[in-house]
Amino acid sequence: MSRRLGSGGVRGGPCTSRAHGLARDTRHPEDARHSLAKALTVCIALSFASPAVPQAGAAESVGLASWYGEEHRGKLMANGKRFDPDKFTAASWYYPLGTRVRVTLSSRAAQPRSVLVTITDRGPALEYVRDGRIIDLSRAPFKRLAPPHLGLVAVAVQPVR
Repeated sequence: MSRRLGSGGVRGGPCTSRAHGLARDTRHPEDARHSLAKALTVCIALSFASPAVPQAGAAESVGLASWYGEEHRGKLMANGKRFDPDKFTAASWYYPLGTRVRVTLSSRAAQPRSVLVTITDRGPALEYVRDGRIIDLSRAPFKRLAPPHLGLVAVAVQPVR
């Protein structure tokens, strides 16, 4: 009989236990094996769902952007700092933490809107990645691109130097 583990572990990349609600528990080897198996399954799924990590100056990635805000204020991000929805930060599985990326709204406007954000967290949730989401913006940069009530917008994301 296995039990669900809800805390602990280390958070850092898309294939860490805590990023997927799992924990390491060396007192119960059966639970640890189950957690490891689940984490490996998620890693394999991510490798098929996600493109290679783009480098600075690389071609842009195109997909959907969403935003997250007040409900996450003060929670720890993957970089170990507390989340502030008023900062120009974002969550992505595709770029290393600390990477600066330019997010450009995909529209037919003569002057496309874009923002520079720093990758500080991991996301969007895996089920949304499979549906085409490539980045979760904090509320402030999303607001610069589009009205927040839209929830999702088509964007191009390119790493900058």
